[in-house]
Amino acid sequence: MPNFAFWLMLPWVLPQAVWVRRHTPRFRAPADELRGQFGEHPTRRIIGVGDSIIAGVGAHQAAETIISQLALHWHETTGTAIEWMGYGKIGARSARVKSLVESLERDDRVALVLISAGVNDITGLTFTHQWLADLDAVVVTLQQRFPNSRLALLGIPPLDVFPALPLPLRQVLGWRAAHFDRAARRYCDSTPAVCYVPIYSRPEPDEFSSDGFHPSAASYAALARDIVGICHKCDLLETRVQEL
Repeated sequence: MPNFAFWLMLPWVLPQAVWVRRHTPRFRAPADELRGQFGEHPTRRIIGVGDSIIAGVGAHQAAETIISQLALHWHETTGTAIEWMGYGKIGARSARVKSLVESLERDDRVALVLISAGVNDITGLTFTHQWLADLDAVVVTLQQRFPNSRLALLGIPPLDVFPALPLPLRQVLGWRAAHFDRAARRYCDSTPAVCYVPIYSRPEPDEFSSDGFHPSAASYAALARDIVGICHKCDLLETRVQEL
């Protein structure tokens, strides 16, 4: 019913969506390069691919981005020296993420890839089946580029709590986000190579960056800790690293 309600309500909230797009501040990603390492002589790599979450919008510097924080917590948890890199495009839908992944070179040292994609497909009115097809193409390409890696798909955030979105637009997009998130979970359940990483928290307004749409630096760090915990449950950390 909520997904049906989304399409039913869409004509009524489109003027709000246009207003938000015109008036919401446009933040940039950190200016420094999205790469680094923790520990000496790393032989394992963590890579992030996707949208503005991977690009680090809301963080002030590369060290505060989700991939850097994920690598840090992995290093602290396992003692493994880790090199990390982020490849994110602000505003990218999943089809654009696929093109981005196709530009990457094969790398046998990549142990984990975090994928963030879907929010721009929601706001861009991509149909669910097309989004899943694009997402699957991203996964297939990642498996070709990084054959020794495990893949983790970040769940869709709860758009119904985003401060930048006024009501009723916030609620309507929240319905669509929940629908996409359920589709993402089902996709991962049917695709053994991909671990679904849910976003359990419903952040408070002060946990967002000042644009009201992206996480703050503190929220990136908290989310990275959650991802490490889920990766443990999916056996994506020590077990996989030892096998490589």
